[in-house]
Amino acid sequence: MEKEQTWLAEYTWDEVIRFNATLCSAQKFDCKLTPKADKARTLWEKGHPRSMSLLQALELCQECNQLRPFLFNCSNTFTSIGSDMIEGWAAQLSSLEGHMLRQTAAHFVNGQIQRKELTDLIRFLQKRPLKPVERKPKTSPPALQPVRETQPA
Repeated sequence: MEKEQTWLAEYTWDEVIRFNATLCSAQKFDCKLTPKADKARTLWEKGHPRSMSLLQALELCQECNQLRPFLFNCSNTFTSIGSDMIEGWAAQLSSLEGHMLRQTAAHFVNGQIQRKELTDLIRFLQKRPLKPVERKPKTSPPALQPVRETQPA
């Protein structure tokens, strides 16, 4: 997982906007860019085609997320891209380890955990024999599941 590869090459800025538009549409919002969108687009377009480590790819998602280029679902957009990007690797792990990887990556992109927690998990998971994965990005993020409220018993 620390081996450099083009983790984000398939995710052009237009694809990032499509992820956001899909998430917004599910909640009946319009996809709207903020004044920081140009700075995020420049950062994304400079970084996404490069060969980099998994950590560097997730850092790019985090940096763009912190710029808040979208009015709605900004964090969901970049965590969805991060999750989609690592899904092939996560699927090879046990269900618990795959869940740990997905959640830790999402929390990192959202700025809820520090780099150390993510690197510790990556080092731990590197001990697993993983096969190279041909990633096929989704054209949209996973569908959001509505939250169901429970009735008091």
